[in-house]
Amino acid sequence: MKCCAGVWVLTCLPLLGFCTSITLPMPGMIAVRSRSGQFIVYGHPPQPQPAGRVTDPLGTNFVRLEPALVAVSCERIKQALLGELCAPDRWRSKFYVVLHPGVAPNQTIQVSSSRFANGWLYRVDTPAAIEADRFVRTIVRLLLVEWINRFNSGDMIDAPAWLSEGLAELVLDHSALDLLVPPPTPRPFSLRVSTTVRQGWLTNHMVRAHQFLRMHEPLGLDALLAPTQAVLLGEAALTFRYSGQLLVSELIQLPAGRAAMCGFLDSLAFGPDQQSVLLRAFAPYFGGYADMAKWWELKTYHFTSRDLRTQTWPIKDALKKLDDILTVPVLTRSDTNSPAARITTAIQSVIRDNWGQPWLKDTLQFKAAQLQALQLRVPLEIVGLVVEYRKLLQNIAARAPRKQTTTPPSHAAQAFVSQAVAKLNALDVRRAALEQKLSETQGLQTRPPN
Repeated sequence: MKCCAGVWVLTCLPLLGFCTSITLPMPGMIAVRSRSGQFIVYGHPPQPQPAGRVTDPLGTNFVRLEPALVAVSCERIKQALLGELCAPDRWRSKFYVVLHPGVAPNQTIQVSSSRFANGWLYRVDTPAAIEADRFVRTIVRLLLVEWINRFNSGDMIDAPAWLSEGLAELVLDHSALDLLVPPPTPRPFSLRVSTTVRQGWLTNHMVRAHQFLRMHEPLGLDALLAPTQAVLLGEAALTFRYSGQLLVSELIQLPAGRAAMCGFLDSLAFGPDQQSVLLRAFAPYFGGYADMAKWWELKTYHFTSRDLRTQTWPIKDALKKLDDILTVPVLTRSDTNSPAARITTAIQSVIRDNWGQPWLKDTLQFKAAQLQALQLRVPLEIVGLVVEYRKLLQNIAARAPRKQTTTPPSHAAQAFVSQAVAKLNALDVRRAALEQKLSETQGLQTRPPN
């Protein structure tokens, strides 16, 4: 959807309005810049309060937003979103987030946008007490809007609702940390302390969607790509949300599906319509819209007819998932005049060639978290291999520098990287032998009797 002058609201997302003018925040507010510099958060200095969360008379939980904590939270949400797509952080446009303590939590989150020569500028006016999931979904949507419009010189293009809702649900389900940092609790001697304890077993990230969609028929592809108001309200909105989550999850799990989704976001502002750009991005998998619709129908049937609580992937599929985790999409050029092409490369090549880059540590930590989640879904034959990969990546991530260095790596760092790459190569040899054994076993099973 294109945004022209004025204000518009999508009801499938929690009351989010857009307009096209930016004004400065009110005097008396403090400003906090996020780590990457993309988010500048304005708000009044935090006041002592007895609790970090408040509850309204209806029992809905809200989180109290403070400038410093919102700056951290926005970066966490962004890193979680980029992690879902295995995408680098290439932001161009800044967000000015303004917290309003006197505004009711259910009020519209107002987004103002202005276009400049070097990109867009966004201002987000939000209540200072807000439902946590609503804030996360809003930031995910705005990050997608920023991505889509980075090089767009025309009218602003909104993120497709199915993609925004689907990715937000994946981000909320996959996050190993609380995306919204709660305010610290006041303690004696004016100390403000905040602790977070997370306990429980890791679960399949599609459990909530699975439980809901087994009771409510998933939406068809037409209804997802071109939603009507009827599917965006009430309980139907949950069907839309979980159907969108399933669609996004299945698309990015295709071979190089995450790279294709990144290409879709890169091209959305320059295509004739969403459907054409989507089909072009996923052209290797679908011959046309009818093929994609048939694929989606089969995916929804298999998803709703299986039991996620006990199912593990077949060993062949599990090895494919492991291979996807152990590769990283990168941009490359054959020469300085050629356009950048997105390819995948082995994780050890990324470690060897990018040691000292500040983003490498976050990438390795995310890959280790993916491997930890994978442990729950793989057959016993490869659990040990997955665990060894995870522990090795965690160890490498712990040694990776957080800040970028301008000097070449020390001899000790070079030796550590060489040893780490050698260990990853050794695990790859074991994995290849396992795949070869699997291939031979399948050949014996399918060979006709003499």
